Amino acid sequence: MAPEPKKDDAQKGGYSPDMKTVGLAILAMGISLLLVIIAWMAIGVDPDYSAEVMQEQQASLREQYGLPPEETLTAAQLETPPSLRGLENATDNATSLATSSNATGSNQTTTIVGNQTAAGNATGIGNQTSAAPGNQTNQTAATGNATAAAPAGGTAAVSIVQGASSKTNDAYNPNPAQISAGSAVTWTNDDSVPHTATSGQNATPDGTFDSGILQQGASFSFTFEEAGEYPYFCTLHPNMVGTVSVS
Repeated sequence: MAPEPKKDDAQKGGYSPDMKTVGLAILAMGISLLLVIIAWMAIGVDPDYSAEVMQEQQASLREQYGLPPEETLTAAQLETPPSLRGLENATDNATSLATSSNATGSNQTTTIVGNQTAAGNATGIGNQTSAAPGNQTNQTAATGNATAAAPAGGTAAVSIVQGASSKTNDAYNPNPAQISAGSAVTWTNDDSVPHTATSGQNATPDGTFDSGILQQGASFSFTFEEAGEYPYFCTLHPNMVGTVSVS
């Protein structure tokens, strides 16, 4: 039996190109890529070209789906990130609005003069001034005559003043409170600690009226049907005394 011919390396392991062939292939691919780049530059594919292509595509699609034409994008807009497009216009608009607001703003002053009574509280006469947004620094709070005694025949509002616990006959203001029979007195605790308005004298309640404990800001009202002098005090601070004079 004749011996089998020897196989060379290529036949044993299949085709194996040498380094020269590989190098030529890489060189050919590089030349092809270079030619593509040169052709691209020669054609002039720049933002203007891209804008034209995009506009044509948008116009075609909008016409196909029956949509209205869209604003034309310029090369400058394409070179600007989408998040910044229109920012200049928005800034201009904001500046314009601010300028318009400052130009049209005016100092509007509303003055209210009159007797104002809230739930039997202190009756005051004062000016209330409110400013329009153009001049918000000229806002003046109303100041009422909270310490004036109510005229006889009216409803009296009595304030338990700040620091009342250290006072005597000026702890309740006004003192005396003057009203006519059938009218009411309203006590309001304007102090930061609790107090009462309890009828009686010498720290002894007589049972005519009793506010109970009034926390800060709380109020108590009582209607006096008969004329006379009604002394009262604070059960928590007996040195605080006052009088209601009913005519």
